[in-house]
Amino acid sequence: MVELEQRMEVLSKSLDYYTALPEQTGVGLDVGEHVVETSKGKMLRKYFITGFAAHSSALCSQALRFGDEIIAVDGTPCMDLSHKLIKERLNGKRGSWVDITVLRKAADEARRP
Repeated sequence: MVELEQRMEVLSKSLDYYTALPEQTGVGLDVGEHVVETSKGKMLRKYFITGFAAHSSALCSQALRFGDEIIAVDGTPCMDLSHKLIKERLNGKRGSWVDITVLRKAADEARRP
C-alpha cells in the first residue's frame, strides 16, 4: 500500500508540470501610445493595440484586432490614464476580468501595413 501511495505521489508531481498554469497574467496585449495635437492645440494621448501574445486570451477570443484604439479600461477613459497604468490594468491578477472598450476603424483603414 505504501508503494502505491509513493507511485501516485510521483505521478501527481509529474502531472503538475504539464497542467500548471503559466506565470504570465493579463490579456496578452501590446499597447502603443500615440500623441496627437487637436485643432485647438491640445495634446491628446491615444492608445492602440500593437500586438498579441501567443495563446493569449486576447488573441484566442478574436474580439480585438491590431490597430483597435483602446478608449477605456474597466470603464475608465484612457485619456484619464497613463500608458503605464493602462498596461498595469491589462496585466491584472490571474483569473481577474478586464473590460476593454475599443474604437475600430473601417476594414480598409485597419489593415496592418
